[in-house]
Amino acid sequence: MATMMGVTARGTPAAPPPRGLSREGRRLVRCAAASPSVSVVRVDEGDEFLKLLESSGAKHRVRLASGARGRGLFVTGPVGWSRSEVLLSVPLEICIAAPFGDEDVVKAEFYNSDDSTLTVMRRTWEKHNKAKIPKAIVSLLDSPAGDDRELAIVLWLLWAVRSGGQVWEKYAAWLPQADDMPSLMLATDKELAQLQDAQLAAEARALQAAIAAAHARLPAINAAAAEMSGAPAPNFTLRELTWGFSLVASRAVSSEIGDTGDYAAILVPFFDMANHGNTSEVTATKSVRGTEDAALGVKVTLERALNQGVGGPRLILETRRPLKTADDEVVISYDAAATNRELMLRYGFSLEGNRNDRMARPAAPDPAATAMVTTGPLRAALEERGAMREEMSASDRMRIIQVVANATGVMALAAGAEEDEEGWELDQEDVEREAAAAGDLRRAWGQALAAFDTT
Repeated sequence: MATMMGVTARGTPAAPPPRGLSREGRRLVRCAAASPSVSVVRVDEGDEFLKLLESSGAKHRVRLASGARGRGLFVTGPVGWSRSEVLLSVPLEICIAAPFGDEDVVKAEFYNSDDSTLTVMRRTWEKHNKAKIPKAIVSLLDSPAGDDRELAIVLWLLWAVRSGGQVWEKYAAWLPQADDMPSLMLATDKELAQLQDAQLAAEARALQAAIAAAHARLPAINAAAAEMSGAPAPNFTLRELTWGFSLVASRAVSSEIGDTGDYAAILVPFFDMANHGNTSEVTATKSVRGTEDAALGVKVTLERALNQGVGGPRLILETRRPLKTADDEVVISYDAAATNRELMLRYGFSLEGNRNDRMARPAAPDPAATAMVTTGPLRAALEERGAMREEMSASDRMRIIQVVANATGVMALAAGAEEDEEGWELDQEDVEREAAAAGDLRRAWGQALAAFDTT
């Protein structure tokens, strides 16, 4: 399922964040850096979101509002002081799901049989939402090919917001529309050219081409369903299908199926209103549960819910650390290891000071390939010169620490960690070695920055 949406992509070569966009292209970038000066504003006029949340069977301690990151989830009051507490609990039976991968990595028990996990989930969804999924979509869901199931979950979502029961039809009003999304899948050629990152633009165009190829398959898919006397999928336009792929790529939750090591993409209404932040800013984590106190996989929870009557499995959002006031935002990590290029490709935004971004070192025999500098003395020098000051905000201070750790060739410090400033001492040989390494790194990074095409 990673081929088109890229939701499980890893190992993309690191690069500086895309910069230099014109005014027309700025909608492609959303800054996710927190700003404590931004007030929290109510956006759920008439409590329509709250009413839908409660009528769907969700349990919650959250509200929809707008803050530093734009629209997102905020707590209704202090929570999580003494232990981790549930912020949002959504029944799995209203969620849309399909497993990742092709036949060689997704076991046959998860599709194309009457008691498979996918079949049980689908039937449970149909029963709860009082809507029958079209045969054309079901056939794709039952396919052993990952690309088919990827297309199926997109078609399922697009069909559901039109005629898939009251939850998804009403929730459609809260989903971002194509013109409001910063997804590169929806970008024009002119906008992609403004990225000043040829590789990222090429990857986005490849996704667009794959979506166009999937759209061209729809007539044949519907014809095959008709031959089996089944209902077709609606005749979505290419723009609508691209919008659907963008929604799934940016909003699906990845969850393990049982303890198998196989994963499913799950679209969870209400969950997807939570915004992303750096690891140090994350306030909540997600899981799949069958009861309030046991973390379980999808297949296990479904079987227990159906056979032992525990009330059904649920997707859980719970506190990672205390949230002190109603102005505290529920922030999750979409992917803690993602570089800005990966975030831009999959979600349409980048992070200031992303700790995962690194410029590639030169290859051997260049001495900068292995040069290392002790972080402590460099930090002390930064403080002495005023580049790092005690009155700086925690986010700015951490950003400088990450830059220093990257530039000196050492691994970035763990989020929130403070280095022992007294734990280093250099003799004359150390100073000479450090100075030589610093010179090599200064030259290498200077050349890399000079070669970076930006305005």
